[in-house]
Amino acid sequence: MNFISLFVNCNFFIGDETHCYGGRVITVKWGDYTRRVGVDGTSDAIKDVIRSAFGLRTKRAFWLEDEDQVVRSLDRDMPLGTYTLHLDEGIMSTYRFNFDS
Repeated sequence: MNFISLFVNCNFFIGDETHCYGGRVITVKWGDYTRRVGVDGTSDAIKDVIRSAFGLRTKRAFWLEDEDQVVRSLDRDMPLGTYTLHLDEGIMSTYRFNFDS
């Protein structure tokens, strides 16, 4: 007999309001911003959600690092927990062209 497990998490607020969500969710921090991201999709879908959640309009590489400073791959089997978002600084190059006639 096969069983399918579904993680259901609830946040309780003051009053009678309860907010629940299902699936696998990680917490991603970048500076002063914190977002909860579902990791039920493909690797590309997770990347797109992180870019959208933090308003990243660049194609620069980024990675997630857990609390033990371990860089993790983005997939649906990644451990649940809190991650820090790091953006690739990139390399700035200056080119100078001289056109002599």
